[in-house]
Amino acid sequence: MTPDATATLGTDLLRCDAAELLQRATECGLEPAPNLDRSELLAELLRHHLEQGRRVELTGVLELLPEGFGFLRFPSHDFDAGAADVYISPSQVRALNLKAGHTLRGPIRAPKGNERFFALLHTDTIGGRAVEELRRQIAFAARTPVVPTRPLALPADRPEWRLLGQLAPWQFGQRVLLVTPPDWPRARFLARLAAAIATGQPTATTQLCLLDQGPDAIAAARALAGPSVAVIATTFDRAADRHLATLELALLQACREVETGACVVLLVDSLTALARVAQAALTPAGRWLCPGLEVQALGPGKRLFAAARACAEGGSLTVIATLGHDPGSAFDAALWTEFGPRSNSEVVVDAKLAAAGIELPFDLARTRTRPEDETRSTAERRLAHELRQRLAAAEPAARAALL
Repeated sequence: MTPDATATLGTDLLRCDAAELLQRATECGLEPAPNLDRSELLAELLRHHLEQGRRVELTGVLELLPEGFGFLRFPSHDFDAGAADVYISPSQVRALNLKAGHTLRGPIRAPKGNERFFALLHTDTIGGRAVEELRRQIAFAARTPVVPTRPLALPADRPEWRLLGQLAPWQFGQRVLLVTPPDWPRARFLARLAAAIATGQPTATTQLCLLDQGPDAIAAARALAGPSVAVIATTFDRAADRHLATLELALLQACREVETGACVVLLVDSLTALARVAQAALTPAGRWLCPGLEVQALGPGKRLFAAARACAEGGSLTVIATLGHDPGSAFDAALWTEFGPRSNSEVVVDAKLAAAGIELPFDLARTRTRPEDETRSTAERRLAHELRQRLAAAEPAARAALL
C-alpha cells in the first residue's frame, strides 16, 4: 500500500456502508463476529490495518463531554456514538483550546490494555487548516454580526427556484423560515433545496440536518441531496436527548467553520420536531406557552436561529428551517408566534394548493423577505410586485409558465 493510500485509508473506510465494510473485511482475510453493526465492522478493519503497521488517519467532529475529554464523531455516521469513535484526551483539548464542533484530522492508534476506544495520536489539521492557524481565528461568539448583503442566489433551472428568487431573495447570514402544512414532504423539499444551493453556491458549505424522521424519508433525502451536501439525520425511534445532541453538534460544527471564514448554509427539518423533543428531554419548569409546550422547549430552536449571521470578520451562517403549521393547533400557533417575527425571510406553502398537487404551492402574499429595501433596489421591488400580480391573476397550475 502506497503512502498516499495509507493517508486516505481511514477516510475511505468512513464512506463505506456495512456491506462494503464486510466485503473489505473478507478481502483482508478477517472473520468478524456475526451481526456486527457498521461501526463495529469499521472498528475491526481499523484495528486490522493498525496491527499491520499501517498509518490510519481519521477526520471527525469533536464532541466534548463535561468531564473534559471528548470523542470524534463522524458525519457519515450521523454523529452516533460507536465502537470506532476516537478518544481525545483532556490534555489535547487544553493544549489547543479545542471546542466542540472542531473538525480534527490526525493519525490514530489502537486501544491498549483495558482501553475501549481508539485514540488520536496528534492533531494534523483543525477545520482542514494547519493547527497554527487556530491562533489567528476569532471565536464565533466574538465575531461582529452585520446586516447580510451578499446574495444567496439559487440556480434558475427549476420554476420553484426562480419563483423563490423573485418573491423571497435570500442573503448569506439570514434566517429563513419555511412554513408548511403538517403532512407536506418538507424533508424532500429541503433536500432538493440543499442540492440547488450546493450547485448555485459551490464555494459555500451546505449541510442538511433531519430530525425525528422515518428511515425511508432519510434515504430519499440523501438521494435527492447528492454527494455535495452533508446529511445528518436521526430516526424517530431515538431518545429525545439524542435528537438534541445531534443538532447541537451540527450547529457547533457550522459555527467552527464560520470561524475559518467559510459561508455555511444549514438546513434543518424541523423546528416543530425540535420543540417536541426538547419538551420531552428537558426537566419541566412549569412555565407553559400552551398545553404541551413549555417556554424552555423553545431554547434549542432559538439558539439555532440566533446563530445565523453574517460576520464583519468574514464568513456567515445561514439557517433555513421548516415549521409545520396546522391552523387548528395551539402548539403550532405558539411556535409561529415565537419564530415568525424572528425570521428574515418566510416561504409559506398554501395548504389547499399543496393538497391539489400544484407545482408551485407557495402563498404569494406571505412569501417574502424583510425588509425589502435592504435586499433589493426600487426597480427590483417593482418587478417583484408586478410578478405577484401576474401570478395571482393566473390559475395556480399555470404559474410555472409565467416565470
